Amino acid sequence: MTAAVVAWQALRSGADQVQVAVVALTALVAVEAVLPLAGAAQRMRDVLASARRVAALLASPRRWRPAAELRCLRGR
Repeated sequence: MTAAVVAWQALRSGADQVQVAVVALTALVAVEAVLPLAGAAQRMRDVLASARRVAALLASPRRWRPAAELRCLRGR
């Protein structure tokens, strides 16, 4: 849609076909380049929340035993 509007405006201003094509493709590339950023921002928010939870676990005193350690204790 953006490229169509840009091309229409370029044609109305008297640009030739090559200029219209260049301007329309530039508009497409500019929009396509920023589309993944919204998804990346959402993923970054989720990753940061997970990192905070892991950091909180690592900072807390050890109240649990890893499963491998429990198996060793049961085997005695």
